[in-house]
Amino acid sequence: MSDWLIAKHCALLALLIVAAYTDLSRGKVYNWCTYPAMFLGLAMGYVLDAYGSGNLVNSVYGMLLVAVIFGLPYFLRWICAGDLKLMAAIAALAGAKMAGHYFIVYAAVYSAVVGAVIAIGVLIWKGRLWAGLKGSAHLLVAFRRGRRAASPADADAGSASTEAERIEDLTIPYGFAIASGTMLAWFVFLARGLLQLPRA
Repeated sequence: MSDWLIAKHCALLALLIVAAYTDLSRGKVYNWCTYPAMFLGLAMGYVLDAYGSGNLVNSVYGMLLVAVIFGLPYFLRWICAGDLKLMAAIAALAGAKMAGHYFIVYAAVYSAVVGAVIAIGVLIWKGRLWAGLKGSAHLLVAFRRGRRAASPADADAGSASTEAERIEDLTIPYGFAIASGTMLAWFVFLARGLLQLPRA
């Protein structure tokens, strides 16, 4: 059982590293990365269930939570399909809970924070901080990968199109934010002794 648990954590970290790299370098989180990770997570959960650990149910529950948390942002096109599939793969490998704590929720929150920080950094770098904050008061720009950072509806009628043209090119690698936020959550859980890692 301990070997399978270690394998699950290694697979999770490998997924995060690969997804972060492909999103930064190519602007995509690929299906060849997410689909096999989902299958692997569910398959490992099935094997671990032979030891009575309930890992398969935990993985499925995590994927359902991802659908609830990220479903609306996806349908509103604030995040891409690749980002949604990446979170589903993370849930399949990590499960919804670790040591009674909702790891997948922590991962989602940390991902949103990392995405917001990246978005603010991009806005500052492009000199569009005020325009971005005015157009999305709640930092929804962190979710709007590949979309405008501010809504023209919030701008004056005479300058709406000009403002949109100035900020429409502001995008963030949200797959990278998800990978970084999840890895941060993983290390937080590790530091707090909440990871299901076997002891020597």
